[in-house]
Amino acid sequence: MIVVSLDMFLNSTQDTFVKHRNDKFCLVKGYRNSGKTISIIFKALYLKRNYCFFESEDKILFLTLNSEVKKVIDIFNYINRSDLYKSIIPSEDIEVHILTYDDLSSLKMDKVYTHIIVDNIESLNLDQIKYIMLKFKNLSYSKVYFIQNSIENLESVNLLVGYCRKVIGVRESIFKFRYVIENSERDEFTQIGITPDVKYLNYEFREFVDFFTKKIIPFYVKDKEVYVDKGSFLHNVSYKSLIIPFLDENLNYKDESRILSSWVDKDRDLYFVEIDDEGMGGEDLFRGDIVLIDKSCRIENEDVVIIIKNRHMYARKFIREENEIKFVSSEKIFKDIILDISVKILGKVIAYVRLY
Repeated sequence: MIVVSLDMFLNSTQDTFVKHRNDKFCLVKGYRNSGKTISIIFKALYLKRNYCFFESEDKILFLTLNSEVKKVIDIFNYINRSDLYKSIIPSEDIEVHILTYDDLSSLKMDKVYTHIIVDNIESLNLDQIKYIMLKFKNLSYSKVYFIQNSIENLESVNLLVGYCRKVIGVRESIFKFRYVIENSERDEFTQIGITPDVKYLNYEFREFVDFFTKKIIPFYVKDKEVYVDKGSFLHNVSYKSLIIPFLDENLNYKDESRILSSWVDKDRDLYFVEIDDEGMGGEDLFRGDIVLIDKSCRIENEDVVIIIKNRHMYARKFIREENEIKFVSSEKIFKDIILDISVKILGKVIAYVRLY
């Protein structure tokens, strides 16, 4: 039996995910160890106590890996005895089946599950996903959740997710989990960003965020073209866009990306880079964010800049003192980086693009 503490798992942002309104289909993305499985275990309890309306007829399926199933069962049983998420309906007779795929395929049951949760979806193939969907009870309130184990291998599940979109319908919610550092007694927690409902398939949803005003501008991309949402259709605005070079860790041109010219000062020397860590989490900059930098502007004290050291790109605050220049994280667990010949300042942060 695993000894767990409720406090060690949930925080306010995770709780937001657990209690978020439920669309028919939800995909959770995130880096490994960012808290996705723990949060979806709590979600299973929340569904049990609030979204099973026919009492003993409704069942919840939670599929996980062979290596994880015992831990998931222990944690679920522990929180199921808690007073979290008071039931709005009788829920004691609601069954939650926590199984591996092999367990599921040996059951002689058909079309019985109201809610399906699939952890580590990339461990399955399309035939297995089709079999799982045959177990789904397609009612108006029924839900399916897929938990993507790592955003690095997202392309490997596109076929599986695409199939399920067709079966369930196109309405969905996407949550992206981020690993974040907090200055407190607990120095690890998970932040969750929630995108709007995805209405346009085969288009990539993004947000352009002005670093200084924090103004967020949503847009879509397809084949490097830029589109804005007009409510019932997407309008191609690529003719108003700027092409911004994308630099890799060797400062070579890796790619290019378009943004609208109205979002930035087009006379600046602008580049996109991808940052490597969570050192400026307090400034809303996280690993994997695509950061827009200005290489031409003057760097002032306490500006947030992008530096490169040992082929890693970091966002840090520029601090000039009497005898040295250092680069300081917003999080206490990261050490200061001192300017020397191994450190190169790439430019000042002026915006960032968040990918979903």
